[in-house]
Amino acid sequence: MSYDLMVLDKHKRFKNHNDFVKWFEQEMDWEDDIDYNDYRHTTPSLQSWFLEMKDLIRPMNGEFAPSEEEVDSGDFLDADYVIDRECIYVAFAWSDAERALRLVKELALKHDVAFYDASGSDEVVYPDGEILQPTPSDGREAAVHLPPNSAGVRSEFSRKYFGTTPVLVALGIMGMTLPALVQSPTWPVVVVSGSIVLVALAIWLSMLKTITILSDGMEVKRTFLPFVKRFYWFTEFDYSQVDVTRTGESVFRLISQGERVVNISSYVYANYHLLSALVPVRDKSHFTRRSNAEVRSVFNKWNLWGLGGLFGLFVAISLFMIADAAYEGNLGMILFGVFMLALFGAFLLIALSSFDIIAIWNGQFSVRRLVWPFKVETYLLDDMDGCYRVLVKSNGQLGLKDKESWWIVKDKRLMLSFSEPYYKNYEELKDACQITFLGHLTITELQSWRFQLNRKIDIF
Repeated sequence: MSYDLMVLDKHKRFKNHNDFVKWFEQEMDWEDDIDYNDYRHTTPSLQSWFLEMKDLIRPMNGEFAPSEEEVDSGDFLDADYVIDRECIYVAFAWSDAERALRLVKELALKHDVAFYDASGSDEVVYPDGEILQPTPSDGREAAVHLPPNSAGVRSEFSRKYFGTTPVLVALGIMGMTLPALVQSPTWPVVVVSGSIVLVALAIWLSMLKTITILSDGMEVKRTFLPFVKRFYWFTEFDYSQVDVTRTGESVFRLISQGERVVNISSYVYANYHLLSALVPVRDKSHFTRRSNAEVRSVFNKWNLWGLGGLFGLFVAISLFMIADAAYEGNLGMILFGVFMLALFGAFLLIALSSFDIIAIWNGQFSVRRLVWPFKVETYLLDDMDGCYRVLVKSNGQLGLKDKESWWIVKDKRLMLSFSEPYYKNYEELKDACQITFLGHLTITELQSWRFQLNRKIDIF
C-alpha cells in the first residue's frame, strides 16, 4: 500500500469536490495513448515541478530512474510517478510519507500548481488559495472532534521514553566526567559528578509537559510543576505542520506568529496520533502570511541557556582537573586543563556564530552578530541571488540532531542564515523572505560550521 499524492495544473478547475472526484476516478484509468513516464507532454508548470522533484525523490521508471549501482546502494528515496497531460500522480512508500508530503507541498507552491492529498486530507489546494474540501456525501472518513463540554483527552507518556531517557542522560554526563573520576577519584569530584547528574535529571523532569485536548482548545502544563500551565484556543494558531527527524520521530507542531508554540512528539507521547488528530488546525497550505511591517528574530532561549549550561559544565570539570593537578603538582595535567578550557571556549564562539539578530522589512534585512552586536549590516533582498532550504545532517557527529536552515546567498557567499533550533519564530522569518527559491541542499554539521565561519559556499 502506498501514500498517494497528485499535483495538477492550476487552470484545471472544478465546481466542487464531488466534481473533482468524478474527474479523478476517470483519470485513474490511465487510458491515454501516451508514455506516462515522459514529462514532456505535460504542462510547463508541471514540467518544472517534476524536474526539481525528481532530484529529491527519484522516479522508479523512465529516463531518470536510478541505475543498478544506485539501486544496490539504496542511498536515495524513490517513488512511482505517473505523468499525464494535466496532472502528475505520485505513489510513495508509507515510510517516506511525511517527508514526501512536505516536499510536494513546498514545490507545488513554488511552481504554481495545485496539490491533492489523495491518502490524507482529501483536499485540493490551489496556489491562489482556493480549496476544494470533501463533503460527508463523499463517504470519506470525517475528522475527529470532541463534543462540547467534554472532559477532553489527556496525553500519555511513552514507557520507552520514560525508561530510556533518564538512563541516557545519566550515562552521558557520567561519560563526560569519567576522565576526571579515573584521574582523581576524590570525593569532591564524585560529589560534583553526582550533583550534575541530579541537576540534569531535574531539568529534564521540569521540561515534561502534559497536554489536554478539549473541544475548543488545549491546556499545556508542566507535569512536575502543575502550577505552570497555559490554555490555548485553537483559533490562536495560524497553522500546523508535521516534521520527521532522521530517527523516524514525528513531531506535530502548532505555529502562531511564526513561533512553534506547542510540539507533540511521537517519541514522547504514546497517544500521539490521537492527540494530533483531535487538533482542528489546518496545515500551512491554508495559511496566508500576514503583511507585517517588520519581522524581528526571536531567539530560542532554551538553546542559549543550554549552550551556557554545557559550557559551564565543561568549565567546572576543567577547573576541578586543574585544581586537583595543582594540588598534586602535576604540571602536565594543569596544561591539559588549560587547553581544554580554551577548546571549550572556541566551540562556544563557533556555536554562538549561528545566532544573528535579524530584522526583515520593506524588502531589506539587517543583521547583527550576537558575538559582536555593535556592527549592523543592511542588504536589499532584490540584490540577493536567492535562498536555499538546507538540511544539516549530523550523522551522529557530536551527538547532534538534524536541523533545517534557510540560507540567503549572493555570488556564492552566505549573506544570512537562520536555523530551526535557534529561532522561536523560524517560520515567520522564512515567510518574510520573499525571494527566489533556489532549491534544496543537504550538508553535514561540520560543513555548516565551516560556512558559518568563512561565509563562502563552495559546494555548488
